[in-house]
This record gives sequence, structure tokens and C-alpha cells, in this order.
Amino acid sequence: MHIKKIELKNFQAHKDTVVDFSAGVNVIVGASDRGKSSIIRALQLVFFNRPGGTAFIRHGAKEARVTVTMDDGTQIHRVRTLSKNYYQIDEQEPLKAPGRDVPPEILAICPMQEINFQGQHDSPFMLSETAGECGRMLNKCVDLTIIDKVLSDLNTKKRNAANALQAASRSIEEQETECEKYARVPQMKEYADRIQTRLEALMVVGQTEERTAATIASVIAAQEALAALPDPRGALLVIDELAKRAEAIAKLKCTEEELHIAIQKIADNNEDIEALNKAEAELQEALDEVIGDECPLCGAPIEGGKEHA
Repeated sequence: MHIKKIELKNFQAHKDTVVDFSAGVNVIVGASDRGKSSIIRALQLVFFNRPGGTAFIRHGAKEARVTVTMDDGTQIHRVRTLSKNYYQIDEQEPLKAPGRDVPPEILAICPMQEINFQGQHDSPFMLSETAGECGRMLNKCVDLTIIDKVLSDLNTKKRNAANALQAASRSIEEQETECEKYARVPQMKEYADRIQTRLEALMVVGQTEERTAATIASVIAAQEALAALPDPRGALLVIDELAKRAEAIAKLKCTEEELHIAIQKIADNNEDIEALNKAEAELQEALDEVIGDECPLCGAPIEGGKEHA
């Protein structure tokens, strides 16, 4: 991509100037004091954001505007007033231009460098430069600067990596020193495991002791209960006596039943006796009435009367 034309409005001596460019090297020629250097300055204002200030605004004007048109039709506007300072691509939103910084959007369109410009008062191109500077210029021309940039980036990364390695080594040493404080941790862990195993065993023993104590308490209670019981041999004698008494009671129960039967029979006999006594009394009364005071057989008086009879 190359510059197709540049348009200057109120920039130094140019009120409204348009200059067309062709692809390749362009040479601006003309009489003295006709504004040839101003065109270079206008290009530098667009691509390098300098010169600064507002001295390049044409006398009597309020705004200086430089418009660069690329071969693809893209336009870059550089506008400077007493109060405004900005870039603009085509009709897009303005881009601020503080200090000497060029917006990256402008550099992406046309990344110009100092080597692309040569003023009339500059020394012959490359003839007055040192071998190293000529080499750098040639590198820029064929884009070999990327090698220098890569080497520079690699050296920077190498230095950063070395610094990081040193920092990591120091950190490792510090951590190793710190770890030495915990060198006995594995041994302490082993001790802790042993203690834990013993504690678990003690817990089992404690539980066994509790169960044993409970068993002993039960045995003691049983012994006390047995002690409260009478002598077994005496108990056997008592049991035998109770068995005899139970047998006697059983016999008594049988005798009691027989007595009840006998009593009932006696009661029945008493009733019969009473009935007989009553019948006898009645017979005696009847007899007394029949016999009277004399014997029926001999007619002799009966002493005692009825009582005698």
C-alpha cells in the first residue's frame, strides 16, 4: 500500500494544496520557499504526530487539516485547531492524538518510518551513515528488523527466564530450609500412629473392663442374694416337713369331708330321733288317755298315774 495523494489546508504556506504521488520513490522539486519542506512536515505530522503545538496553522486560519489518501481509497485526516487535536479515518469517529503517540489504527493502515523521508538539507542517503546504521536501514528496507526484534525479544525472555530461575532457586532453597524444620514429621506421624493404635487398644481394654466390672457386680449381687437364702439342708427339712403337713392336711381334708358326712348323718339321725321322740310322746299321751289311773288288766290303781305307766 502506498500514498496516492496528500491534501494540505491552512498548513504553513499551503492554503489549499493537493500533491499526487506514484508508487515507488517520489521527489518533490521546486523553487525556494515554495513549501516543499512543508509537505514533508505535513506527512510527518500524519505518520509521526509531529511537529507538536499549533505553530504550523496558517496565519489567520483557525484550523489546519492534512488529508492523506491511500491507493485503496482510505483517507487519513489529521486535524489541529487551538482547542482540538485528533485523527480521523474516513468518516469514522475521531481518534485522540495526545503527545507524540500515533493511534494504532493509523499505523495499521500505513506503518511509515523515518527512512521513508529525506529532506533537502539532509545528508546524501546512507553515504554519511556508519556501517551499522546502514545495516539497520537496509534491514528496515527488506523487513529484516523482525530478526533483530526476535533476537531482542529472545534475549529479554532469556534474561527474564534467568531471573525467574534464580528467584525459583532462591525460593526452593528457602522452602528446603523451611522443610528442614519439619524433617521429623514422618517420625512424629509414626509415633502418632502408634499412640493412636495404643489408644484404640486401651479403649477396647476399657470397654472390656467395664463389661468385666458389670459381670463382677452381677456375681456379687447373686452371691448376696444366695447369702440371704436359708441353708439348703434346712430348706430340705422344711420342705419335707411341709410335704408331711400337706399330706396330713390332705388326709384332714378327707377326714373333714367324712366328718361333714357323719355330721350330716347325725343331723339326719337327730331329726329321726326327734320324730321318734315326738311319736313316742304322742303314743304316751294316747296310752295315758287309754289306761287312765287303773291297770286295765287287774284294775289295781296305778301309782304315780300316768307317770308310772
